[in-house]
Amino acid sequence: ALTWPLRAQTLSPVFLAGGCVSMGYLIQAAFNLAVIRRWSGKTEIGVRLSTLLTPSFSRSGWRMLKASLTLSMLGFLGVANDRLTAFLIEGTAMGFLPAYLLLGQMLGGAAGILSQFNRLLVARAANGQDAASPMRAMAVLLLAPLALLLLAVALRCDNGYRDVPSAWLQLGLPVLLDWTLSAVGGGMAAVLIGRRQEKKLALAILFGVALSISAQLAGAWQGSADAVLWARVAGSTLSLAAVARLSGLTVPASLPLFGLAAGLGSLSQAGLLPWPVPAAASLIVLAAVLARDAAPFRRAFGAIGAAAQTASGKTRTNSRCAD
Repeated sequence: ALTWPLRAQTLSPVFLAGGCVSMGYLIQAAFNLAVIRRWSGKTEIGVRLSTLLTPSFSRSGWRMLKASLTLSMLGFLGVANDRLTAFLIEGTAMGFLPAYLLLGQMLGGAAGILSQFNRLLVARAANGQDAASPMRAMAVLLLAPLALLLLAVALRCDNGYRDVPSAWLQLGLPVLLDWTLSAVGGGMAAVLIGRRQEKKLALAILFGVALSISAQLAGAWQGSADAVLWARVAGSTLSLAAVARLSGLTVPASLPLFGLAAGLGSLSQAGLLPWPVPAAASLIVLAAVLARDAAPFRRAFGAIGAAAQTASGKTRTNSRCAD
């Protein structure tokens, strides 16, 4: 509808499409605010809801707006870093680009699930509660299946598997490692957001993204897709180290081992190492996850089970007394 009156104008189609999409979102936001103001002012609870959902121009409202813009900038930097990789791969490894885009969509869906966990971490950190235990649990639940996946690649996909070229597996492993580092770092970033340390978080991610983009451009200039993807891993590693230091949380002991195993797996798919090397490294990662990182996780679940059993015993005792 917006493009119809402007069809005769000599505007760039790209500019016109982008402007119309932005106008569409603006119309939706204005309509939503109008509906909220109309229907939420009829009850006392509705009035409170309206004040929470509509913009406030008080001092605290401007502070929240500034924090929101900071977080939006972080999201923009992440998207720019991700989109740049696709363009650089197009020039260095055109055959891998469809697999990279498909893998990116799959990992993006998994990241959407983890974002719900991160929202709970924000609330937990904002209330002053312990955030280290949930982060350990997330790391264990994340790294254990990834270690098994890496082991399966080493055992079944040596020099390719069926219709999957070994070059795709060689380039897919750094993508998987980069996503893992970003997922663990995202949980720690959620803790910093809950503590209202958005500025420090923005600086840490800014340095990591700057390193990633610079190194990716250098890898593309050399004509190496491996260098482009491992440059992203270097940027994610720097951001994770900075965020872990700011949050005071410990990086899982098995995470560096997982990075080493992914690197060995990539070298194996390139034909530079025999498959038992990455397979053994994957087993070491899995053992580290289950033996060291999962110990607090098991104790927490054991405490929950003991508490549930105690509560069940009290219920049975009370019912017998009542009889």
